[in-house]
Amino acid sequence: MDLGDAVTALVGVVTLINLVLAVGIVRRLREHSTRLSRLTSPFGEGTPTMLPPGQAPGPFSATTIDGETVSLDAVADGALVAFLAADCRPCQEETPAFVDRAAAMPGGRSRVLVVVAGASHRDEYVARLSPFARVVMEPDGGPVTAAFAVRSYPSFAQVGHDGIVTATGHRVADLPAPALT
Repeated sequence: MDLGDAVTALVGVVTLINLVLAVGIVRRLREHSTRLSRLTSPFGEGTPTMLPPGQAPGPFSATTIDGETVSLDAVADGALVAFLAADCRPCQEETPAFVDRAAAMPGGRSRVLVVVAGASHRDEYVARLSPFARVVMEPDGGPVTAAFAVRSYPSFAQVGHDGIVTATGHRVADLPAPALT
């Protein structure tokens, strides 16, 4: 074996080691991406996303994109409420499930409220959600978000006929299926 063959073999070994390390890094990044997309709360597992079940939201008043004024009375009749941030990837991932739930909601659009916080990508939410829900645009920490004590996005709530929150979660699947009334 001459010097040229030895150098070629060494380059081949180094290239193979580099390839194995690169594949390991890519696999690890995919695992971390999956874990991050499944996080239920930036505050830790089990931390409430918003006002806990058994409590009533505080008073609020907001205007929908259609010019309708909504207040606590609008959700006190058994409403489905969603809080989405305009630039939130988990919010975008939950939107199809929310649209399905909103479409199946007894009472239709009048019993579904969506609050979109943030400034960018709002039109996408409006186009997808407005046929099934009343949509309110507000800045982070706006009046509806504050009334429900929302801590992270996405957050979903089911409100009972008495205006008391009955269920909350970061995923639509965290809420019970709507009762057919």
